[in-house]
Amino acid sequence: MNTMHDLLLETARHLLQEPVAILYNMPADARLLAHAQRSIKGIAVINMSPLIAGDDLATYIFLHECAHLKLQRFKHLPVKERPTMPDKGTGYKREIYQKHENEADTLARHWLSWGRLHNKDGSLSQMEAVCTALLEYPIDDTKGMK
Repeated sequence: MNTMHDLLLETARHLLQEPVAILYNMPADARLLAHAQRSIKGIAVINMSPLIAGDDLATYIFLHECAHLKLQRFKHLPVKERPTMPDKGTGYKREIYQKHENEADTLARHWLSWGRLHNKDGSLSQMEAVCTALLEYPIDDTKGMK
């Protein structure tokens, strides 16, 4: 791999088993540090805020967004129609949002643990180590967990 971006792309492509684009822009909803979506052509897109500080947080957020793309079948929506994080409260929209967040958290934590456990190079940053290990993650089921 030439750059960290290349490593992230390869890792996402492996985990999702599909083409992925990674952008470094502020998500449309200012309350978010990252956002997963599909392009108009159906390509998986992860948009990471350039303001994410810390290797541990960046690693987790990256894996969390990969998990959303793996678990929830997003369709492309124009920017003005994209769902935003629901405001506090109850209701069906909030329950579905929370369910999706919990599922993505579970899978991201699983991948993070697996990557840490299978890290073969203690000299790498956490993100490099976890992503490099995840390139060997066995993909053999629809939920992303082995």
